[in-house]
Amino acid sequence: VPEFAKIERPGPLTADAQTFGIKPEAEASMPQSTMVRVHLLQVSLNLSDPEMESYLASDMVARNFCRVSSTRLFISDSTILRFRYFIDQYGFAQKFLERTVN
Repeated sequence: VPEFAKIERPGPLTADAQTFGIKPEAEASMPQSTMVRVHLLQVSLNLSDPEMESYLASDMVARNFCRVSSTRLFISDSTILRFRYFIDQYGFAQKFLERTVN
């Protein structure tokens, strides 16, 4: 498991987190590790949420990096938005970048 994927949560996910579409991994339809990869790729390419959705739909290398099967999973811009809101809310975005750079 990559180092940035080992970030500890401040506690169990609450109803507030579930409101934004983030569920514990056992219940999640999209693995959190996939969403972290999507976020890091989006930040590195400076793409908006709709641009990232389009990029993932059209680029096989990006889908492979994010571990998204082209036939099985589809990541919408609203899913990307909810994940970004969640990680910003708990301060994970900065931790992801720090662990990736260091």
